[in-house]
This record gives sequence, structure tokens and C-alpha cells, in this order.
Amino acid sequence: MTSTVPASPELNRLLGQTMGTAVRTPLHSLLGFLELLAASDVDADQRLLVDRLVGSAEELLSASSRMTWLLRLSAGDATRRDQRVELADVLAELDEAAGTRVRAVVAATAPESLVTDASALHQLLAELLSNAAIHGEAPVTLDVTPVGSELRFTVSDAGPGLPAAARAVLVGEDPKQASAVGLLLVRQLGALLDASIAVDANRVAVTLPLAARPAAPLRATPAVAKDDRTADRALKVLYVEDNATNRLLTQRQLARLGHELVAVATGEAGVEAALAGGFDVVLMDRHLPDIDGCEATRRIRAATAPDAPRLPILAVTADVTDESITACLASGMDEVLTKPVDLTSLGAALTRAAAGHEAQEAGSRCAPAPAVLRRIAERLDGDAAATADVVSTYLAELPGRRLKIQASVRRQEPRALLAAAESLRTSSEWLGASAVAGSCAALSAAAQAEALDTARAFLPRLLLHCEQLQEELLPFTDAGLVRAALARG
Repeated sequence: MTSTVPASPELNRLLGQTMGTAVRTPLHSLLGFLELLAASDVDADQRLLVDRLVGSAEELLSASSRMTWLLRLSAGDATRRDQRVELADVLAELDEAAGTRVRAVVAATAPESLVTDASALHQLLAELLSNAAIHGEAPVTLDVTPVGSELRFTVSDAGPGLPAAARAVLVGEDPKQASAVGLLLVRQLGALLDASIAVDANRVAVTLPLAARPAAPLRATPAVAKDDRTADRALKVLYVEDNATNRLLTQRQLARLGHELVAVATGEAGVEAALAGGFDVVLMDRHLPDIDGCEATRRIRAATAPDAPRLPILAVTADVTDESITACLASGMDEVLTKPVDLTSLGAALTRAAAGHEAQEAGSRCAPAPAVLRRIAERLDGDAAATADVVSTYLAELPGRRLKIQASVRRQEPRALLAAAESLRTSSEWLGASAVAGSCAALSAAAQAEALDTARAFLPRLLLHCEQLQEELLPFTDAGLVRAALARG
């Protein structure tokens, strides 16, 4: 006689939370050490092995994200968190996530942005595109078309189409097909997003309502963005983390970035060290063995004099639930970094935190708005906060996108180069950053012709244009500075 343990929402909720510490945290460490290894002096064969390891670890991270979503949804623990998202950004991220070149066809009447749960939409479409890339035939196409008050995303490929069992999962007729877990997740995420799903031959159409909903940011708006070459000076960083491997990894990362790290293993020790002073930034783990990171942050904020400079506190956590992110920001943390945090993202986040006060003090010295900033503001109806948010996000992502282009050239992968160059080109064109967009267009053309030597020759020009744009936009990642610059013309 055999017995089984029935599934329950409580068990699924616990498993979903455990995914962060049992899977994502070790993978975060693995990817971080591999990144450091790749940046060291290794030969071509060793670099190939590192690239393969990174690819495998990223696949595991993708699988963990899928399982986390499924567990949260089955436990009734997934709260929809809407925010305004640019359609161009959605398409650029999907192009990179699908594992193959995606041909996006966007109707001229499609909106430039929409309000939805960006994380859920990305996961849903990524599942469909990955399924088409693995089981279908090239080309994989994503059509975006407005239909009345709705927006339709249609994924198709040149293959024979989904088998009957997979179609049944998508339309809810057979939800127990274990071989179609990704499609089961698509159906559940569709329900979360109030979307309808239709299957026709080798096409899957997901239709979202465009009715406005209240938008809630998933993280605090960063004050200043800069690239991974870090701040103008070395920072002294306090890291509150009980995992010894993570402490070692972060110490190595900060050493490469030129910063100093002091690490403690408990929340109580973190509060004591932060209040003793001498730190420029605090990195705070969410889950600690005594008091958690949120409580530690509340104690630091409560014990700090109102007129004292605000100490930047950044959450670093593998707990990716909306509730966890909300709790971190509500406790007084300034930003939430989701593990795994790569070298580029960590450097940019530290720079944003360190430069926040400098940006506020520079308000009176703010220059008139450059043309690219005025264009962004015009597209956002003059909203200074939204303009600063767009500039901050673009500058924070710029180093990573540029590094993907460089890595694709180094690895001699024209398809990956085309995807990375097009991703940066579309977002740069939206901003009106014509020089960066032009460099990316030249790289795309070289990638399509598989002329990697030509692409390599364009890299210095791309770097120059990125640095010039960053210098031009960097003062305008704070809403107050944007407002002052626009007022000056």
C-alpha cells in the first residue's frame, strides 16, 4: 500500500519561497564566480568551457523562474503588480530571452507603452517564444497588433504547429500534461493578466486589455545611473549577508570594481555597523538568521537623525515575489537587486546609490535640457519623474547591452550580435539617441552579412557614442534636475 502527500497551497507557497534560497542563491554564486573567471586571463579553450557553463547555469535559472511562478500561482500567492512598460523594451528583452532570432512585426497603430504586470507578461511571451524556437521551425515571429481596446501578441513559426495535447493545455482542456509545463504556465499567467488565449494552427494569440489600471513600481526609482566603471571614488560598502559563499563572491566583485567591503553575518551586527558610520552604501540580504533585512533597515532609519544624510540601503535577495519587493521598499530600502546580481548591475547600482546626494546638490547648477532629454519629456507629456525614470533605466542597462555586443563579436556569433545590436538600437531610437542607434544599425548590418571583422571595427565608435550619451544624460536621472533643466529651455 502506498500513500501520497496531497498538494496544498501552504506547501506550494513554502516550496516557492524555498526556490530562492535552495536554487537561485547557489546559482547566483556560480554565475558570479564564472563571470570573474571569464574576466581573468584564460585561453580560448577555457573561455569556451566557461561560456558553456554560463549557458547551463542560465538555463537552470530560467527553469527556477518557471517553477517559482507555477508554485506561486498554484498557491494563490501571485499578486498582480501593474506598471507602465515600454513596448520596445518588452520586445528587446524577449528577443534576447528566446534563444533564437525573433522577428517582431509591430503594427504602426500599436501603442508605445502599456500598463500591465511586466514580469508576468515577459514570462508568458518568453515561454511561447522558447517553445516555438525549440519545437517549431525558423523564422519565429511575434506580431503585435491593436484590436479595438486590446493589444494582441501573436507568436508563430514555420513549423507544423502545436500538437493536439499542447493545444489542450493552452485552452484548459487538459491541464495535467506534464510535458507541457511551460504552456500550462502560459495559461495561468494569461488568467492573471486577464488575457484571452487562442490557438490556430501554428499560431498562438494572447490578447490583453488596454484599459488603464493603477501602475505600481516594482522598485524605488534610482536617483542616478552610471556604467559599471563605478563611482568617481572608491566606496566603503557594508554587506549584511549570512551566506559565506555570497560574502566571498561580493568581496571579489567589489574588489574588481575598486570598492572596499566590510561584511557581517547577522541583522543585529548590520544595524550596529551601519549606525557606527563610515559607510557609503549598505547591501542588505532579505532573509537573515536573527532579524530580517527589513527589520534591520527600519531600525537604521529610525535611529538616524532626520537632518542626517540618508545612507543608501540596497536589498540583495533571491526572493523575487512582489510581496518581498514591496516589503523591502516599505521598510526604507532604496532599491531591490534580485540575485543573481552580475558585475555590471552591481557596479551600476552602487554608483546610483553613491551619486544620489550629489545629484540633489547639483540642482542649482543644472544646465538647460539637451535635445535628447527634451524629446523624451515630450513623449512622456512633460512628466519629469517619468522622464528621469526612463533615463535612469536606459543608462543602467546600457553597459550590459554594450557588453553583450562585445561578447557576441568576441565569440564570433553573428546571430547573437544581431539580437544584441537590435535590442540597443530600438531603445536608443525611442530616446532619440541617434548616434548610438546609428552605431547599432551598422553593427546589425555587419552581423547580417556575417562580417565580424567589420563589426569589430565599429566597436570603438559604439563605445565613444555611449560614453558621450551617458555624459550628456547623467545629470538628468533625478526628477528635480529634469524639471529644472526643462524650465531653462
